[in-house]
Amino acid sequence: MRKQLITAEKIKTLGRPIGKMVAENKLDAYINEAEKLHVKPLLGDNLYLFLLESLDDTGELKEETDDRLKILLDGGIYNDADYDSSKADNRHQLEGLRVALSYFVYAENTMSGDFESTRFGTVTTNNNYSTHISRNYRSDLYNNAIDKAKAFMDECLTFCKVSGLIKEQGKSKVNIGGCTIRKIG
Repeated sequence: MRKQLITAEKIKTLGRPIGKMVAENKLDAYINEAEKLHVKPLLGDNLYLFLLESLDDTGELKEETDDRLKILLDGGIYNDADYDSSKADNRHQLEGLRVALSYFVYAENTMSGDFESTRFGTVTTNNNYSTHISRNYRSDLYNNAIDKAKAFMDECLTFCKVSGLIKEQGKSKVNIGGCTIRKIG
């Protein structure tokens, strides 16, 4: 099994709750996609791989891990002045990278969680005790969760820059998903 920053078990309890009966192999696939498409491009390969190497076999951080990585993954309170004495002593609360990942996974599960790939094609799981939500409502839930995930991810990036885990490179900006309207009309 490949290492991931969060386990399917933790995904079900962090952020928005996901049903206990959701298959872990689906959640593992969503975790992998979220890490590779939303986290790794923003953190950079070096920091992402360093985070993975800092995890033990159970997915928890090793004892000797840098405190900055603990705050980044699991959240916490930090002061700007702890990392740069020239900055004001502003306190910040960080939810953590695992919470951001849980929202990315929740969003993906919302969009495709009840679809199954079978030998007959892709089908919707259905039974007598459930009804499906409309496409519009599903899309609204997805967009809402993605907005939250990106906000939590932005907090993580701010912490990484303040704590020196990543260095800003000029005015470059990585864009993940969405679209930018350059000209109307």
